[in-house]
Amino acid sequence: MMRMTWPSSRIERFVLPGLAILLLAHCGSDERARVAREGERLATEWRGAASAPPVEAAAPAGLPRLFVDASQSMRGFGACARGVRSVEELTRWLPTALGVDSASVFGQPRPGSAPAIESQRFRRDLFCEGYFGALNNPDYELYRRLTADSTAISLYLTDGVQSDEQGGTIVRTVDLLARHLAAGRALGFVAFRVPFSGQLWSERLNTMVEGRAVVSTTARPLYLVVLAPTSASLRSLLGRLALPTRQGWAATWVLSREELQCATNVPAISGAPKLKRDIGWLMIDASKLPTGPNDALLTLSCDVPQGFPVSRMAADVPLAVWAWGPSGFKLVETTGALQAGATSGTDGSSLSLKFHFKPPRELPCCRYMHLGVEFRPRVARLAPLLDSLSTPDDGTPDAVGRTYRLAELVQRLATELLDSIPAGRRRGSVTIGYQ
Repeated sequence: MMRMTWPSSRIERFVLPGLAILLLAHCGSDERARVAREGERLATEWRGAASAPPVEAAAPAGLPRLFVDASQSMRGFGACARGVRSVEELTRWLPTALGVDSASVFGQPRPGSAPAIESQRFRRDLFCEGYFGALNNPDYELYRRLTADSTAISLYLTDGVQSDEQGGTIVRTVDLLARHLAAGRALGFVAFRVPFSGQLWSERLNTMVEGRAVVSTTARPLYLVVLAPTSASLRSLLGRLALPTRQGWAATWVLSREELQCATNVPAISGAPKLKRDIGWLMIDASKLPTGPNDALLTLSCDVPQGFPVSRMAADVPLAVWAWGPSGFKLVETTGALQAGATSGTDGSSLSLKFHFKPPRELPCCRYMHLGVEFRPRVARLAPLLDSLSTPDDGTPDAVGRTYRLAELVQRLATELLDSIPAGRRRGSVTIGYQ
């Protein structure tokens, strides 16, 4: 039998190059598959608890509970002797709107005693001067009791002045209300202005302003602080109060993590394989990236609810970059080729942050990189009315139309709320190949 042989020169000329091409293609596809697996792993780790279920707050139970600040700083709101209708009207309007027939008086009767809560039926003299007989009102003690009940809707009528020896600090109040929000519950502030004639208590000075001088105004701030187990129950209550139709109402603000929606959007890019879109990850060749000035590789956004007490928001944008090497991806410093830009929302509109990625022609370090982006929204400016209602110094009669450190209190609560958004809902990532 004749045996055919190939000259070695023909083998070297035709067969070996073909084998080399096949091996290179196989190695290239194998490396790309490994990059894809590692990129997906990094994306999952980077996103962390993105898919964790939100905290479910308990459904409201029973009728709303109304508490009234009965301390000495409220005494100037007493309307009986002067016949000031706007305050006295509350005795008729609140019970009807809330469906209750009594209110709980809150205050510290005398120095060194524990704060007391006493239930009283609504009556005509509810807002007489003698009603506000308590010495002090450590609000944080009331909030401690109210936040312990996860199912009740509680309203606290107050001037926002803590007339006690620790009234000048808001740390305890912020901590308690922030924990209420972190548990998935909702918080509302209703601000309105009513006539006042009496002595002013200064939290900063821890005494009456200018001795016992009487200060009068037609527009001193008064507040309803509403603690609710869910955003829906808070919105329902505010709707029943019909606040916008009442003369003298200033504003209503709502804080609720349930209504803060942050998400990652991975755009549809031709030729970009997407694995597990729910983790906000894609892998794409750099040559196929969009090049338009407004094209976004990743879009992260946060929508804030109507009534959120912020008129302008901004965002910090940390970027993390991993470079591909023989042992896989390795975290390196951020490169100057990565650019990010943000637009700010106002008055309850959404804040959208877009990332414009313009890759260099080549990477000197590697053929693949993995980019992780984090969106950290923050308060840039509070609602204008909050500034007009707040003062850093309540030690003079001129402060009668303002509340001590109100803006600081609300800003810290809004900041705590934004910081409580799970990092996974504010992060996105992409693996990019350089061929």
